[in-house]
Amino acid sequence: MNTTHRVLLTAVLFAGAFAPAWAGSLAITRLHLDQGNVVALLEASSQRHVEVMRSIVQASYPGEHDARRWEIIENHARRVPIARVSYEYPVGGGTGIRTYHAVGGEPLTRVAAQAFGGRTPPATPSSAGSSPLSPTWSEDDDSPPLERVSDDELVAAEAADASHYIAMDDTDIRAPFRPSERTVMKPYWHQGSYHALDPEQKAMRALEDDILDGKLPRGGKVHAWLSSVVCATCRRPLERMAEAYDLEVTFTEMVPFVPTHITQAEITAGRGRMKAFRLVHAESGMPLGAFDALDVARDAQVRQALSPVAIEPPLRGGSSPMRTFRLGPPRPRRVTEGSSASGAPPQQPVDEAGGC
Repeated sequence: MNTTHRVLLTAVLFAGAFAPAWAGSLAITRLHLDQGNVVALLEASSQRHVEVMRSIVQASYPGEHDARRWEIIENHARRVPIARVSYEYPVGGGTGIRTYHAVGGEPLTRVAAQAFGGRTPPATPSSAGSSPLSPTWSEDDDSPPLERVSDDELVAAEAADASHYIAMDDTDIRAPFRPSERTVMKPYWHQGSYHALDPEQKAMRALEDDILDGKLPRGGKVHAWLSSVVCATCRRPLERMAEAYDLEVTFTEMVPFVPTHITQAEITAGRGRMKAFRLVHAESGMPLGAFDALDVARDAQVRQALSPVAIEPPLRGGSSPMRTFRLGPPRPRRVTEGSSASGAPPQQPVDEAGGC
């Protein structure tokens, strides 16, 4: 049910005479249905970033309950692409595993500052890695826009984020944006997006730094999971990294729909049904699509940990913090609420009996 695109790369090194070849491979698999543990793994990675944003908000913006600004924080936590990259390598006769967690877009302290500190909420970008574009920007231009955040500013903001990542250790690694002087995955702009901010690029560059620093050996296996798709322009940098470090790389990506033939097969087999344009389990009503299942899980994470009520619960008997604006339908008029000739509101009937 999943479509696999496999690209085999082979690099041959020449140093005066023929030398042994280094080979690397990149395979990209598209996951349509919630099968295996992919959704659970990405949900766990997402929870880390939700907790970090919660820590940032509590530390820097206590009591901030403006609904429009809160909506930016909540939508970011629900929708920003996330990546989880696991590296398997030989060590001491066995196999070692190190996992990298990355969230797309700018550092979370900058996201919070733009949401709570700006005069007006920023416009929704075209992707998580987008920066505000200059008035002269053209989508056909692959050069960076004039108005953008510098790499130094991004690195400084990542340093501010670091203190909030308290749950990481030597096997679970945070993968922030990092300088690009020595990477084979050179950062680039395309149609207004800075792809060095893509989560798959952040995670793979964190792995690359560990290899270059001698913390990990070359030649291992990379298992990567992404909550969105690997963009077409990102594939070549991933291929270069696989080739440079002799890596066997497998990416699993998701799309926000289930193909028609898979949907029909699930419905025909009695396993699924349609509900609000989603393929769901016939009995439980839970999403069968991998993207939808992760979307529901991330929405629950935000409601439980990142909403105003979750961060600052109201005191007993007190009013709750402002919630996202939601207008209910007007109350229907009762039959007895007729219009009087004078336009005055109808009078309540008087109890003529009186007394007890």
